[in-house]
Amino acid sequence: MAISPLIWFPIGSLVGRRTTYLTAVCLLFLCSIGAALAPTIAVFISIWVVGGTTGVVFLVSGQTVIADIFEPTVQGRAVGLFLGSHVSAQMIAPLTGGILATYTTWRAIYGLQAGMSLIGFILAFCYVPKDVQKSSQGSSDRGSKARFRTLIKLFSPFPVFKILRYPDILLSNISCGLLSFNLYGILSAVRFAISERFDYSSPHSSSLFLLAPGTGFVIGSIVGGVLSDRTVKQYIVKREGIRLPRDRLRAGLITMLLILPGGNLVLGWSLQEKVGGMALPAAGAFAAGFGLMASFSSLNTYAAEVLPGLKREIISCKYIFQYAFSAGAVASRLPTLSALGVGWAFTITAIAAAVSGVIVLGVISYKPSREAVSDSDRSIA
Repeated sequence: MAISPLIWFPIGSLVGRRTTYLTAVCLLFLCSIGAALAPTIAVFISIWVVGGTTGVVFLVSGQTVIADIFEPTVQGRAVGLFLGSHVSAQMIAPLTGGILATYTTWRAIYGLQAGMSLIGFILAFCYVPKDVQKSSQGSSDRGSKARFRTLIKLFSPFPVFKILRYPDILLSNISCGLLSFNLYGILSAVRFAISERFDYSSPHSSSLFLLAPGTGFVIGSIVGGVLSDRTVKQYIVKREGIRLPRDRLRAGLITMLLILPGGNLVLGWSLQEKVGGMALPAAGAFAAGFGLMASFSSLNTYAAEVLPGLKREIISCKYIFQYAFSAGAVASRLPTLSALGVGWAFTITAIAAAVSGVIVLGVISYKPSREAVSDSDRSIA
């Protein structure tokens, strides 16, 4: 998923956003069937690596469509609702998978996913808007060598990474990566931590605990989007009609610096010290989930509006950072839990959340030189 934008971004440039989206859904459908029928673990992993490359396509396409449709002063709410539907799967999928694995077979999970992919294809075919047609005048007379060079250039990762020359975009991507480290730190630790604390042995039982952070994900995503839009409107008034994209980030400071770290600490240390029964860890998990997605709402919307002409590149690069950090969280989580204990493991994620907040403070304070160049570069409304 981390390298996915480097594969699908050039494909999107070549055939268009809608065609790329539909192709990715078809590939996910086929990989789900292949995973359900895989005869060996090697075949299963190979198929699912291919299927995993499609995940970011839907997120990047969804955010760019929203940025094209909605005005900046309501984009936060739209992105919040979009990501709320996305993160609700973080709550529903493990619970559904736990039930299927307990009472049927793990292969049924991928059969269900194939059916959902088919429904998604039908909905996407009906509702994902077509791309704006660009004029091809002047390109039809190019020679075959020129067209070939253009095709090769499309598959260069340089356009995606080129936007990192802007310090504010680089810092916001790092902040998103740290928040993703938090997200997958919570999700990958729940089964181990809850099973150890409450002696739950079945996937079904331990997956039930994900209802707490999952509910926080959904509510936080929606509330965070509304707050980010409100913050933008307040600062438009303060700046006498000028809108700066970085003003939106102020809406997530409290959640990044206080609520998310606090939720992590309550969750980790209540499990470590075995206090508060099930209620206290669940409350900590809810607070962490709420704080996480409320923080993400402002950052995700900021990525789409900081440089509107490069929003697809910026969003793609953002997800490279996010899933690279996520992979690190998943790979290191169980060794960290085993070596340090649940409390200290969640203390690390709490520190990561606080650091992301400090980075966002830096982005808010930083005034890029392009703000003084032109209104189009500044994205000022």
